[in-house]
Formats: sequence, structure tokens, C-alpha cells
Amino acid sequence: MKQNTLVRVMMNAASTLLVAVKFVIKYFFYYRVNRKQLSVLAYKKPSAKVSVLIATHGVMPLSTRCIANAVRTAGYRNAEFIIYNNNAGPEMERFLSKMKRKDKRIRVITSRKNTGLNAYHLGFKEARGEFFVAMDHDVVAFCENWLLMLLEDYIRVPRVKFLAADVIGDDYTDGAKYPAWTYQHVRKDGVALSFGAVGGWLAMTDRAVYEAVGGFPYFPGQIYFLHDKYYIRKLLLKGYRIAIDERVKVYHARGLSARIGNETFADRFFTYADKLSF
Repeated sequence: MKQNTLVRVMMNAASTLLVAVKFVIKYFFYYRVNRKQLSVLAYKKPSAKVSVLIATHGVMPLSTRCIANAVRTAGYRNAEFIIYNNNAGPEMERFLSKMKRKDKRIRVITSRKNTGLNAYHLGFKEARGEFFVAMDHDVVAFCENWLLMLLEDYIRVPRVKFLAADVIGDDYTDGAKYPAWTYQHVRKDGVALSFGAVGGWLAMTDRAVYEAVGGFPYFPGQIYFLHDKYYIRKLLLKGYRIAIDERVKVYHARGLSARIGNETFADRFFTYADKLSF
């Protein structure tokens, strides 16, 4: 018994060490940038069309807040909000129908089955924009003008091809963001970015590079997989960079989907989340 315990401890230690080594390699060879050589273009008012894609299946209180708040606070008119409805049920259909009547920027793609995270691959095939934004359905609060600011900064830093919003951490969630010390913070010519591990909670790329590297993966036999990880890997291998935009703040309720079924917890959490402001 003691021998088995020792083996498990050693295997866990080896696994932890391997993860740490991989992170160090990524940090120094793929994540970090030379701030002196980082090109930041002069500001130019954006006018290009942006396609924002939100895939949803279940967890109505999260999804509805995500969609309604994202549209309301975007601050950019030349956008389309593509909601990929993964057979989320009649209640979601009624909500989306109401949202479409209120805002003509909203488009709905309805799937008869839950395609899971393949929705990002399928949904962007229907996109009309020059720039793409992929968003998790559990991002429930946004700073004002989040889409306008994200687009402004994306255009100004041409080397960065996956620019994510900055997530807020609190007692409920870390937002899926790594600890602050793991990021290289770069402020240059009015742009503030964090270079390091980035997730696909809410991130922008552009059509040209998306199509050039093959876009998000399509695994028809799977529902959940790290679609953003596959895409980011292709970008890094092509020499592009990924970053977090420090001035675009959002609230990513990661890991709370299962707890929303608890009515007491849900009431307490949404009372808190609905009052968030950045």
C-alpha cells in the first residue's frame, strides 16, 4: 500500500514538473515579446464589419445574460451577432426571437442537435465580417464599448492575431485566467497588453489569418474539446502572438454552470453579477 502511494506521489510530481517545463518553454519561446520591436500602429477609427459568434446549449440564465449584455454594451454598430443555437430548447428559441426583433444585428443559426464546440467551426463559415470574435456563453458582464475597444486595439497591434478580453477574478471564479505573475505586461503608445496564456472566453482574430491557418477545428464525433487551444497552437507556430487586452474587461463565470441549478446559489450569484460594472 505504501509503495503504491509513493508511486502515485512520484507520478503526480513528474506530471506537475512536465506541465511546468512546457509552460516555461511556451513562455520564453512563444508568449513573450520584445517590447522595443513590437509594432503599434497609429490610431485609426475602425469601420470594418465584425462577426461575433456565441454558441449556446442550456444554462439559460447564463446564456441569456451573455447574449443580451454583449449586444447592449458592444458600442459598435457595424457588427453581426451570430447565435449558434445548439438545440437549446423552446425557451431559448423564444428568447432569441425576441432579441432579433429588438436588434437587427442578431442572426440565429439553429442546429437540430448539439454540435458542442464544433459550432465555432460551423458558425464562422456563415460569418460575413472581416474580423471574428469567439465568445463563451458564460461571459455574462462586459465593460461599455467592449467590442469597439477590442477592435481598435487589435488593428493597432498587427503581430497579435488572437486578442482576448481581460477577465475579472473574484470569490466565484478566476475567469480561466492564469496568475498575474505569469504574464508579460506591455504598455506602448496607448495600448496595454498582457502576453501569456490566453483562453477563448472572448477573443478576436481576423478572417484572413483565420482562413490561412485553417480556423477552429471540427471534430464531429466530439462535443467538448479545447477548440481555442488548437487554433492558438497554429497561430504560434506561424510566428503570430496572442495577448490579453487590459482595457477590455469582462466577467467570465467559468465553472459555475453546474451550480446554477442550485436555486439559492443562483439567486445570490446573479444578484451579484447583475450589479457588476467596470
